[in-house]
Amino acid sequence: MNPDDRLDNLEQELTIAKRRLRGLVGLVLLLLGATVWLGFHVTHERITTTGQLQPVSGNNREIRAKSFILENENGDIRATLTLRDNQPGLDFYDENSKARIGLGLSMGGDAVLKLGDENGQPRAGMIVNKDGLPELHLYDENNKPKVGLSVGKDGAPGFRLFDETGKPRLGMGVNKDGTSGLSLSDEYGKVRVELGLYKDGTPALSLGDAKGKIRVGMGVAKDGVRLHLDDETGNPRVGMGVDKDGKGHLLAPPDNEPTP
Repeated sequence: MNPDDRLDNLEQELTIAKRRLRGLVGLVLLLLGATVWLGFHVTHERITTTGQLQPVSGNNREIRAKSFILENENGDIRATLTLRDNQPGLDFYDENSKARIGLGLSMGGDAVLKLGDENGQPRAGMIVNKDGLPELHLYDENNKPKVGLSVGKDGAPGFRLFDETGKPRLGMGVNKDGTSGLSLSDEYGKVRVELGLYKDGTPALSLGDAKGKIRVGMGVAKDGVRLHLDDETGNPRVGMGVDKDGKGHLLAPPDNEPTP
C-alpha cells in the first residue's frame, strides 16, 4: 500500500471516529436531560402528598395538590403548605421542628398571622377579621393574651392589657368623636374605674361597685365641678358642686338641681 492509500484510509477512519464521538456526545446530553427531568419530578413527588401535573395551554405546567412539605437534607420538615379545616395554611419550622411562623385563613374567614417562640408557642398574632377590622395580640409563654391592639369599625383605636388568666383588666380607647377613655376592670370583668375626657374637654371620673354599677361620679364642666354618690340601682342620692363663680351647694336628687 502506497503512502497515498494509507493517508486516504486514515482520513476515512478519522471521519468515522468523529461521527461516533458526535453520537456519543448526543447520547450523553440526552441521558443528562432525562436525569434532570426525572430528578425534578422525583423531587416534586417527595414534597407533595397528592400532587399531579396537568397540562395547560402552551408548554406550561401546573401543580395541583392538597399539601406540600419541604424537608432539609436530614429529612426534617421546615415548611408546609396545607389545608386545615378546608382552609389554606402556610407554616415554617426551625431546626428543632418547632413552628415559628404560621399564616392562613380561619374557618370564620379571618386572615391570621402568628409568630412563635423557640418552644413553638404563639407569642404574637395579627388578625384581620372578615369585616376588615385589624387586631394585634401579644401572648405569654402559656399562650395567654397579655397585650391587645385593635381598630374598631368606626376607625376608633383600642388598647387592652390582660392578667395571667387572659382576662382584660385595662382598656384605653379614642372614639371617632374625639372622646378618649381609660377603664380598669376587676378579675371578674367588671369595670370598677373609668376615666374619660369628652370632646368639649370635660374630664370625668367614675367608680363602680362589684356589680359594675357606677356609685361615684365626678366631673369638671365649663359651668363648674360636680360630685354625685349613687345607690346600687344607679340613682344619685347625694350630690354637691361648685359653680364657676365659686359658689358651693348641695345637689338634691333626682335631677341634681342646686338646693336653695
